[in-house]
Amino acid sequence: MSAVLKKAQLAAGVNNPKATPFSKNPAGAEKGGGEKPRTVLRYRLPHPMRDESGNPLKLEAGEERLYTDEELKEFQGTEYSNGMHVCLYDGGVREGDRRDGLGQYIYAKGEIFEGAWKANKRNGPGILAMTTGHRYEGDWKDDQMEGTGREEFAKGEVYLGAYKKGRMHGTGTLDYHGIGSLFDGEWSEGRKHGAGRVLYANGDVFEGTWAHGRREGKGTTTYAKGGRVYESQWANGKLVGKLVFLRHAAAPPVALQQQQQSPARDGRLKLNKTTRIPLELALWRPKTDSREVSTETLMRLQLAFEAQDRAMQGTVATADLQRLWAQTEGADPSLLQVLDPTKSGSVSLTDLFKAWYPSVPHREIDRYRATFCHPLDLLRHRGEICGVPSGAEKGFVHLADGREELSLENLRRVRHTIGGDRFSDNCFKRATAKTDKNTVAFADVLDVWYPNVPYDMVIRSELTYLPEDDYECIEEDFTVLSTDGVLLIENFDVATQRWQAWLREYGDLDAPETLPSVGFAEAPTTPQDALHARMVEGPFKGEPIWPVGPLTLSLKMLQTIDTRKSGSVLTLFLFFLVQG
Repeated sequence: MSAVLKKAQLAAGVNNPKATPFSKNPAGAEKGGGEKPRTVLRYRLPHPMRDESGNPLKLEAGEERLYTDEELKEFQGTEYSNGMHVCLYDGGVREGDRRDGLGQYIYAKGEIFEGAWKANKRNGPGILAMTTGHRYEGDWKDDQMEGTGREEFAKGEVYLGAYKKGRMHGTGTLDYHGIGSLFDGEWSEGRKHGAGRVLYANGDVFEGTWAHGRREGKGTTTYAKGGRVYESQWANGKLVGKLVFLRHAAAPPVALQQQQQSPARDGRLKLNKTTRIPLELALWRPKTDSREVSTETLMRLQLAFEAQDRAMQGTVATADLQRLWAQTEGADPSLLQVLDPTKSGSVSLTDLFKAWYPSVPHREIDRYRATFCHPLDLLRHRGEICGVPSGAEKGFVHLADGREELSLENLRRVRHTIGGDRFSDNCFKRATAKTDKNTVAFADVLDVWYPNVPYDMVIRSELTYLPEDDYECIEEDFTVLSTDGVLLIENFDVATQRWQAWLREYGDLDAPETLPSVGFAEAPTTPQDALHARMVEGPFKGEPIWPVGPLTLSLKMLQTIDTRKSGSVLTLFLFFLVQG
């Protein structure tokens, strides 16, 4: 449980730090007249909504699906004939069904807020998670972000600092994760305003002042190479005159890659599991009529599944699921046959996804589980890479008519298919929500299709050159992790098994109070070598990853690439080739 939710529990009167946020009778809850009972409220808001064919849609707590024939008849002539929104609230209330205390609110389009409420408004600590990937974790006042918080934007930027009336205001740090630079300074009404500095990925540093989001007045730039310091003058965001040499710095600035202590920087995981609330696994029902499933829903199902994965190996014994079903009131035991039809004795996360959403193409499920983009898939989706055609007539470059971005009109013309895979109107909306444009680039498509592939890897799929900084960082990390110039799968397999054993002993990474005072790399039983020291948590439980410069490496990636089953798969040259 995150520190924000623990703080919210205390604010709501839940004094037991180990009680779940929605315990019916949490230890230490208020009694008598001050009690805040737990209840579920349903809000129906009429909202005309139709699918691509013009058929009415019904939204249930963020899920989209067509009306059935019975529902069409039921709602005909009512305010819901064109579709509806259904919002769900689960938490404390006071007289008049006013939301008050700790509670969870699922908005009609899938956004989730979990935290403290007062008089029907968000007040106190809380977490807001949006389906676009945008997340905020911090303080609220009268339904607006105010106080201190951490905001993750859909394109990967992360802000940590002060807020006022819903905007960045005061001192804060914004990490432009996609390009590697970072701003640290003063803000006013959501814009840079006052003193600040920019740290670039190559180590250069600019210090100066800003006015209404633009550089203004005098500034200095210190270059990493050579340590030269130049003075500059700025007006309305534009350089006035030329740079003037001042002096040599006493010591060159440290490259940004070496400043990983930044509280806003966390480039390993694109999806933050701490902002998601697990679904009730035993109460979930297969969605046989859904042709599409949101990333948010898959993430919440993943969390529910991983809570049962005590072996940390990506599977759950059918016997354990049977016990869970027996302990859950209202669970349907016959659904277990859907999860394990062959009676193999275990169920994987992929099995769960495909059983619960049988009408969703399996490729979409596999892309959610992917932690890297396979070069052959990239070639098929793009249609052409470095002049090499894929043979597919509907790759991205063909649909975009030679342009760098694709319009919704072009997408609809080919029935929402890119390189043989579906990219629906909803996918297009999610991609444009992250860019505020009415067109999408190929990297935007990949970002929606591959939610667990780091954004740094996604944006590099379009580069036609290898940046010098990238090469140096990748070469250094690759040399440390390799043995005689190759990556040995056996070594990575042993390291992964030790990681899983450590998790089994100390519990889930999402519950830090159960972990020892030291991490895996510092544990006494961990071998003191680079392969174990550099291993970090991945997007899936029990599957660690290794940062290699701006990219990441996993055991599954190595096993996928090793088509000859040789056990040693990559030289440095081939590593660059595989990463695009």
